[in-house]
Amino acid sequence: MNVVTYYRISKKGTGLGLESQKDYCDAAIASNSWSEVATFTDDGISGALSKRPGLQAAMEACKKHNACLLVAKVDRLSRDVEHTASIMKQVCVKVATMPNADNFQIHLFAALAQQEREFIAQRTKAALKKLKDRAESGDTEAQKKVANRDAQIHNVQKLGQQKSAQVRQAMSQDYLQMIEDTMLAAEAKGFNSYRKIAEYMNTKGIRTITGKKWSVSTVQRLKGQSERAM
Repeated sequence: MNVVTYYRISKKGTGLGLESQKDYCDAAIASNSWSEVATFTDDGISGALSKRPGLQAAMEACKKHNACLLVAKVDRLSRDVEHTASIMKQVCVKVATMPNADNFQIHLFAALAQQEREFIAQRTKAALKKLKDRAESGDTEAQKKVANRDAQIHNVQKLGQQKSAQVRQAMSQDYLQMIEDTMLAAEAKGFNSYRKIAEYMNTKGIRTITGKKWSVSTVQRLKGQSERAM
């Protein structure tokens, strides 16, 4: 069986690291005699977000290679039950830590991952409120912690924006290459107009990088990007 590995790295210091994710996936691939045909990564992107360039490109690669999407753990795929269910409707999903799990079991663990995320958010919010209350009451130590936290958030957001831009650019190039190959295949089969190529992509269930259906203008724009890059 072919698999496309997908890794999601949370903010620095949180979640399962890239090395650990690779160890899990490599072990699952070796023990089940799977064949890895592609790999994609989203760096510094929350599991609560459904729009991730790496994930979108990985799903398109699964469709192209008739492969299953392999993740180390369910929460690396998503922390949202509905999003996980949506992904499983589009591609086959395998989880390295439970390679024999069926869709029902994966859905159950996704529900637990979402519940964990909600609990963490609640605890963080409650702790922050207590800290701010202490700071407002004149607690100098609490005031320092609030100031440090605000500064850290600002720095993380700034670095995150820079990193996100770099990741999006890299993923866009990988996605563009994959789509170019698919369009060349369509043209070889006689789909030689923008309209016919768009129909071909939609019939195959391939979506744009933003998850939308293909249109004549979308195909024309991507073709233009490809020609300018040559």
